[in-house]
Amino acid sequence: MKIARALVGGRPTYGEVTADRFRPLAGDPFVHRDGGPALGGDDLPLSELPLLCPVEPRTMLAVMGGFLEPGQTRDAERPPMVLCPKIVPEPSGQGGTVVRPPSVDSLVMEAEMAVVVGATLRHASAEEAAEAIWGYTCCNDATATQFFPQFYLAKGFDTFCSLGPWVVTDLTPDQVEAGLAIVGRRNGEEVQRASTADYKYLPWEWLAYVSTVLTLVPGDVVTLGTPPPPPPVVPGDVVEIDVEGIGVLSNHIA
Repeated sequence: MKIARALVGGRPTYGEVTADRFRPLAGDPFVHRDGGPALGGDDLPLSELPLLCPVEPRTMLAVMGGFLEPGQTRDAERPPMVLCPKIVPEPSGQGGTVVRPPSVDSLVMEAEMAVVVGATLRHASAEEAAEAIWGYTCCNDATATQFFPQFYLAKGFDTFCSLGPWVVTDLTPDQVEAGLAIVGRRNGEEVQRASTADYKYLPWEWLAYVSTVLTLVPGDVVTLGTPPPPPPVVPGDVVEIDVEGIGVLSNHIA
């Protein structure tokens, strides 16, 4: 199932996306078992609705160095888990704009897959975390690299995050572990590529780890790292994050 948020009659509304239609949902959108959330209205043409960020995360975290080095495997000893807060207060959605402020002269795009939490997690095992995943979405984790090593600052400027175009709720752990392609394009040219098969840690491992530090609630997001190296972007560029099994998120750089 694909779940999006769109402006319907001027109000943010969750809905199920089927082909080129949007069907509003009623009740809790994070129901992901026993048939999923209830439908709540007539379907609408998707092309006529502005798509918003598909979730409203209370907490958003970014994985640092999410991919194995060439020749490495997850069977080998893995380095410590490293994350940083992604504190952008209002992530954009499909067609959203990333604005490079005057103080930034080294902006990069980061094509990523992000995992969305669907149930409260605290001190969870990896198995419990996998059960609590609501779904996955595409992420553009825009970053001003000149501010490294203040990673929270480099990733925290207004507009420096976009998610979408929707959350896919039926990707399985086996599909993620086997490998889904993550592709980044700048002005139509491929500039990043990797596979989820090459993650150092799997999404549910990250959620379990984070849950030992803070409580995760439905709608929270962990964005899972970008294929290195992240390419630079400048105002006027159009970037696309294409994740197999999810879709394509498009953003403008301004």
